[in-house]
Amino acid sequence: MANQHWFRFKDLSVDTALKPDWKPKSLVPGIWRCVPEEKLNVDWIQYLSAKINANVNNIMLFYKPPHFNNTVAHVDLTITPGYIPRYYALNWLVDGADSEMRWYKTPLKEKAVELTPANTPYKSWPIEDVEQEDSCDIGGRLTLVRTDSPHAIFTTHQGRWCFSIRPVLLIKSNHDRGKKLLMFSNIY
Repeated sequence: MANQHWFRFKDLSVDTALKPDWKPKSLVPGIWRCVPEEKLNVDWIQYLSAKINANVNNIMLFYKPPHFNNTVAHVDLTITPGYIPRYYALNWLVDGADSEMRWYKTPLKEKAVELTPANTPYKSWPIEDVEQEDSCDIGGRLTLVRTDSPHAIFTTHQGRWCFSIRPVLLIKSNHDRGKKLLMFSNIY
């Protein structure tokens, strides 16, 4: 596969990221938009913000059940007017052994903007209409993922919780990780 749509941070730990009571009481598949301090330890938020030189001010939480196979690939869009593509997210999983995030070539056919149950905008295409380009087993490691290319999630025998941080990068940074993030997201 020609294009890599992810970058794994080997030296950024998520071991102390979660508050003990982070998990919703229900295992209903879904998507939730959260204030970071509701789910993540404040010390860890500060640690991550300093390491990647970004403001961590928005997280999404996703749950997919065992044997979930997406029927569509989607592109995340910003909430701001104009609905431009959201270039990247920092993801890691709790559970979800062997689940996979897959990326696809963007079709030429333009699609209408839709809204998730969390009221976040996206565009989607049927899986059978897109060609797979890359895949990654994200696991419990902080991984930068492209969200401006059509992508979809597939699980195997275990359901998965995905934390997806949507950082605001401090663009004038000389920090190496900030540069990597900016170059990866094509905005540097």
